[in-house]
Amino acid sequence: MFIRRKTRLNTDVINALRMLSSEQRIQNWTGNIPAYIDQVNDNQVIWRFDDSDHQNLVFEFHLMQCTQKTEYCTEIQLLVKTKDSIDSPVESSIEKGEKILEDIRFKFNQSWIIEDKDLNSSLLKTR
Repeated sequence: MFIRRKTRLNTDVINALRMLSSEQRIQNWTGNIPAYIDQVNDNQVIWRFDDSDHQNLVFEFHLMQCTQKTEYCTEIQLLVKTKDSIDSPVESSIEKGEKILEDIRFKFNQSWIIEDKDLNSSLLKTR
C-alpha cells in the first residue's frame, strides 16, 4: 500500500531531478536527509530512511512536466511506501513526506502554490 501526495515547482524537470538526487543539494532545502538515494531514470528518484522511527520508509518521487507548454513547471508525485509494500505508511511517515514536498516547493516557489489556473502563466513558459 502507498499514499500519494503531489506538488508543482517553478523549475524544469532536470533541475528538480538534481535537487532530489544529490545529497549535497538536498541538505540545502530540507533537514530530512535520506540514508539512501537512487536515481532510477530521468524522472524517478527513490529515497530510503534508516532512522529508528522510519526504518521501513520508502519515498518514490516521480517527476513530470506539468503540460507540454510549460517548460518551467514540474509536477512531483510522491508515493510514500514501506519496504515490504504490504503495510500502510504510518501517519508520521505521511507527514514527513508532506513536509519534504512543502520544503522543496518553498525552495522554488516561495509562497506560490501553482494551481491548474496558473498553468497558462507566461512565467512557466520559456524564459
